[in-house]
Amino acid sequence: MTLNIVLKEAFKANNFKPNNSKNSPIFLPEVSLSTTPKLLIESEGTVGNVNLSLSEAPPVGGVTVTVTAPEILEFDLESLAVTGGEIVVPPVASDLFGFTINITEQDATVSLAVADDGEVEGLEEVTFTLEEPLGLFEPTFEVNPEANRGTFLIRDTPKVIPIQDSPDSLPEVSLSTSPKLLIESEGTVANVNLSLSEAPPVEGVTVTVTAPEILEFDLESLAVTGGEIVVPPVASDLFGFTINITEQDATVSLAVADDGQVEGLEAVIFTLEEPLGFFEPTFEVNPEANRGIFVIVDSLEIFDDYTLF
Repeated sequence: MTLNIVLKEAFKANNFKPNNSKNSPIFLPEVSLSTTPKLLIESEGTVGNVNLSLSEAPPVGGVTVTVTAPEILEFDLESLAVTGGEIVVPPVASDLFGFTINITEQDATVSLAVADDGEVEGLEEVTFTLEEPLGLFEPTFEVNPEANRGTFLIRDTPKVIPIQDSPDSLPEVSLSTSPKLLIESEGTVANVNLSLSEAPPVEGVTVTVTAPEILEFDLESLAVTGGEIVVPPVASDLFGFTINITEQDATVSLAVADDGQVEGLEAVIFTLEEPLGFFEPTFEVNPEANRGIFVIVDSLEIFDDYTLF
């Protein structure tokens, strides 16, 4: 059987229609994310606010969204406070994930005080990203593509720290994924491809790729070409991995896991994160190729009851 799936079409709710399922709502609330204030001072314990707003009032059961932040440990997790919602999965010190919140009012805020670690680190940045819905069936919200992330700048003290000059040009890193469709019953191998616009320096280029749904894969099957894993994906968190790219093209491969459960159609997103700080960055992210999406099915039999068009 030949199956042709176009990725950008795969994520339109009407492309995969169960013959006997209920139609999803025509209009879904759009969720936007913003962060305030722009600058956080460690020595002052400035509180950073992650603001989430809905385009309309939430339903009775609320709207549950996930926000990822690989640098979440820059904050004092015990200072967490919430208005307009309830934390479902809190940030914890054992991982570098973020949090999941059920928004119960039209505007919600998650507040965290920046942590003072006593180290002189210069100027840093922390980005919070609002993730797309985890599944394709009956989504409860849409992400505002123009307001899906916010960035804090973190400074050790109020004293102005000059930003050092960066090289005239830095290698640009692009991310792509292949193949588009992964079949659990067949253990399809997923490839996360990372390419540099030029040959890497001798020490390589270290980048971080986040994937909240990383546990959809068999982590023991991990294989790498063109680089070396610095921080591997582990079953205890929902982070992703950090890799030092030592060749112009690198690939991280993982076989999709067969959990034996009937889950229908799922989606997994891998996102290439921006450099962690402003001092001597070693690369730039290609804004047109900074994430890739896999579609996962239990087996090809799922398509027997679907109309593909």
